[in-house]
Amino acid sequence: MASIMEGPLSKWTNVMKGWQYRWFVLDYNAGLLSYYTSKDKMMRGSRRGCVRLKGAVIGIDDEDDSTFTITVDQKTFHFQARDADEREKWIHALEGTILRHTLQLQEAEAGFVPSVQDFDKKLSEADAYLQILIDQLKVGFDHKNIHCFKMQHHFKNLKETTCSMVESIKHCIVLLQIAKVTSSLSLSVFNKDASQVCKSDQRPSTLPVGPIVTVMGSLQTSTPNSTGEPPPISAFYAECLNRKIQFNAHIWTKSKFLGMSIGVHNIGQGCVSCLEHDEHYILTFPNGYGRSILTVPWVELGGECNISCSKSGYSANIVFHTKPFYGGKKHRITADIFAPNDKKSFCSIEGEWNGVMYAKWATGENTAFIDTKKIGIVKKKVRKLEDQLDYESRRLWRDVTVNLKLKDIDAATDAKHRLEEKQRAEARERKEKEQQWETRLFHEDGECWVYDEPLLKRLPTQRP
Repeated sequence: MASIMEGPLSKWTNVMKGWQYRWFVLDYNAGLLSYYTSKDKMMRGSRRGCVRLKGAVIGIDDEDDSTFTITVDQKTFHFQARDADEREKWIHALEGTILRHTLQLQEAEAGFVPSVQDFDKKLSEADAYLQILIDQLKVGFDHKNIHCFKMQHHFKNLKETTCSMVESIKHCIVLLQIAKVTSSLSLSVFNKDASQVCKSDQRPSTLPVGPIVTVMGSLQTSTPNSTGEPPPISAFYAECLNRKIQFNAHIWTKSKFLGMSIGVHNIGQGCVSCLEHDEHYILTFPNGYGRSILTVPWVELGGECNISCSKSGYSANIVFHTKPFYGGKKHRITADIFAPNDKKSFCSIEGEWNGVMYAKWATGENTAFIDTKKIGIVKKKVRKLEDQLDYESRRLWRDVTVNLKLKDIDAATDAKHRLEEKQRAEARERKEKEQQWETRLFHEDGECWVYDEPLLKRLPTQRP
């Protein structure tokens, strides 16, 4: 057996429900990854099992730098190395073996017409190589110990060139994905006639409205608005007149390419005001992740959020848990609620943020906290397209929307490009004339953006 690499790895097994130590041997000529319960068993030739690598795809995790997967023949095997460096060595050796035997397979199947699934595999492979390159760049371009100015300059140029190459590869992968979607798009959302686009003045939301909004009652109004600030900031406002509750928030985002995912870091804050009690609760937002962007995309939330009220002293820490690389559930949420000046929570929440959440009280009592699936979907009301102002979103993006529904990606891209170029030209003109962007509905207050006519301002004074 011509092995090119051997050593210990942990393998996830459904039998034992956990990671199990194994000794692995990679055979380059045979295209096999064999594993044994110990090195001694390997020396005796007592093999536990093997993974055939012909046509296999390597997968890597965005959140964990030591785990990876091998998918072949519709089966996925999970492995864990000691650290990131060890994982990289194994992936490099595995990919060389996979490439050799996959090419042999393709040569043997002359005349084979690749399917969309085969295309997906190649996209996944390209994305895996890209992620390895990104990881190598993080390690390779640490120039803190370079004290020579000339070397630092050359190092900087090399880094800029390499980063530019990475961006080009990212762009190529995205274009390949668009090409795949363009050739096989059959989503039901595009089945409607384009003549019906934006004609309805009432459109049901595709997602159930979360508990913060739904507790406001039946009479709700909401107002989103772009502030025109760099970076683009979205400000929004909602209220319930019956319960005298208003919600004002602003948010801007930082996006990051994570190999098989895209992460969006949401920066900003919101304020829920219970006007009858004169209490204002400040909250932050979770991050968003678009997972498996090159295969079957899905979205999840992740990160820690906080809610606090300076008047009442009550606060809460909320954690949106991302799905682990192996096992685990999607959309998990946990939270702890604290009374004023207490370090120990009096209530803990856990469950799914888009499903059922349960509360555990300090008394030991367990109760159902909320079932979001039982909350009614609130239909969103918008003005007809012809009644909207020039800079309202649906009117502004109407050409892009129509062409997307017609499945004309080129026309949609051209329409988007024209719109963005027009906005850039207007921004340059304002800069030359030293003019500021004038917002219609919100004004800046410190680091926050506040709605001009909130419920608090319109209600008669409640207190002397």
